[in-house]
Amino acid sequence: MRKILLLSSVLLITLISNCGGGPDLRNTILAAEAMERARVAEAPIYAPEEYKIAKDLFDKMNDELDNEQYEDANNTALLVIDAANRAIQAARLAKSTEK
Repeated sequence: MRKILLLSSVLLITLISNCGGGPDLRNTILAAEAMERARVAEAPIYAPEEYKIAKDLFDKMNDELDNEQYEDANNTALLVIDAANRAIQAARLAKSTEK
């Protein structure tokens, strides 16, 4: 169910950004993709603290999108990408040391 919601969000953002004259939301799409990569890397299990930071930022970004604060959402998206990448790295490290 979460995956469907995430994909729906990405599709909506894509649709909005492709409409003429709309705000540039490419970073928000990349942020959604980064969160999906973090989930696939099992960051919620192996790096829960790092993943929580990324998830909180992702939720903030979505709130900003809901409130049409597109510039803020775009800036927050960059933080999401960075935090998600850190969560992925931490999860990979934790998984490799567990084996």
